[in-house]
Amino acid sequence: YPMDSARARLSRITAMGMYRKQKKLDEDLGEKEASLRRRFSDRFRDEVEATPPPEKFTWWQRETARLEAKYASSEMESERNLAARIQNFLFAMPFEASNPWRRQNQYDKSRYCARLLTVLFPENAYARVRLAEEYALIQKEGEMIASLQMAKQLGYSDVSSLRDNPLFQPYLHRDDFPFHAREQER
Repeated sequence: YPMDSARARLSRITAMGMYRKQKKLDEDLGEKEASLRRRFSDRFRDEVEATPPPEKFTWWQRETARLEAKYASSEMESERNLAARIQNFLFAMPFEASNPWRRQNQYDKSRYCARLLTVLFPENAYARVRLAEEYALIQKEGEMIASLQMAKQLGYSDVSSLRDNPLFQPYLHRDDFPFHAREQER
C-alpha cells in the first residue's frame, strides 16, 4: 500500500503544469548545451587540424560574447549554470588537446591551443604561462618573456614552478626574465 500511495502522489505531481513546464525547460536547456558543445568542439577540431592553424580568433571572441550575453548574465540560475559549464568545457578542451600535440612535437597545434586559451580567458594568468611554454619550445624568446610578463601582471605567483620548469631554465639568468628567485623571499 505505501508504494501505491507514493505512485499516486508521483502521478499527481507529474500531471501538474508547473512540473511539465520545468521538465520541458530542463530538456530544452540540455539540448542547447549539447548544441553549444558540438558547435565549439567542431570549430576547434576544424581549426586545430588546419595546416597551419589560424592566427585569428574573431569567431571565438564573437561566440563567447554571445554566450556571455545570452546565458551568463541571465535571470535564470539554470542558464547561468549552463554558461559556467560551457566555460569550463572551453578551458578544458584546448588545454587537454595541447598535451598530446606537444608530445608529438606538433607545436603549431599546441601553440594554437595555448593562444586560444589566452583569447577565451584573457584574465587567466596560467593561460599566459602555457603560452610562454609554447614559445620556449620553439625558442621564441621575446614572445616567451612577453607571455611571462603578462602572467606576472595578471597575478601569477607560483615562482618556484616556473623556475623548476625545464622549458624556462635556460632563461632564468636573463635580466628580463620576469620571475627571479629573490622575488620568492618577499
